[in-house]
Amino acid sequence: MLTVRSELMRAFERRSFDQFVDELVERAWSYSPRLCKTLSDEELERAVRQTIERAAGHGFVQRGAVRFFLETSIALGSDFDSDPQYPWAAETLASDQFWSPMDKADALHSRVASYVERVQPSARAALERLHVVATGPRQFEQASLAHDLEQLLREVHPEKVVALGEDALARAVAAGLQKAQTLGLEGPRAGFVVVALSFAFGHAFDRDPFVPWIQRTLQPASQAERAPARLAEKLEKRAMIWIEAVLKASERKD
Repeated sequence: MLTVRSELMRAFERRSFDQFVDELVERAWSYSPRLCKTLSDEELERAVRQTIERAAGHGFVQRGAVRFFLETSIALGSDFDSDPQYPWAAETLASDQFWSPMDKADALHSRVASYVERVQPSARAALERLHVVATGPRQFEQASLAHDLEQLLREVHPEKVVALGEDALARAVAAGLQKAQTLGLEGPRAGFVVVALSFAFGHAFDRDPFVPWIQRTLQPASQAERAPARLAEKLEKRAMIWIEAVLKASERKD
């Protein structure tokens, strides 16, 4: 079990920490049942506990602040507080101009709510466009990859790009291409896959406890599957399965 900060334990001295974890698991199910269905009970509890610990690192120990941090971690990615897509999150959390952690949480909540309101309504259409690109004949060239991927993301999800801003878009693409190298995934197609995953799940998608299928894909059992080309191909196939499942679920909901 993660070592929980002493201030967090004091905040819950009248109620067991495990009970609060159970409440947050229920909150996660209420907030994103589609995501929670992809996790085992153990995986979801582990993700919640890691999120509580991360929230405590920012001084968020009150119940409401931790719940908000959990929901934001699901919506933007577990490491949204350091994601180059969302520099305003890191800036808000690092600011010392708030009277209390709750004031800081309220300020961050306003930024997150504004962002989600601008971006969420177009998320399904963006996935549909990404699916078309991924299954189509479009090719990528290494020499112009960063530029081409920035343009692609403008086409796939223009509402999100407008909300992020051009500087954040460029930083996100650069960070995604760097992550591809770090993961040992070579070639322009692998760069496209990693940047797309970073854009959708956040820059720490490879260790995000709310999408453990990505981490499992990147930790193959056999030596043959560890080959960069094979690994990139498998990651893309798993991502396509996820996109198609989400789109199919959205159709049933409609």
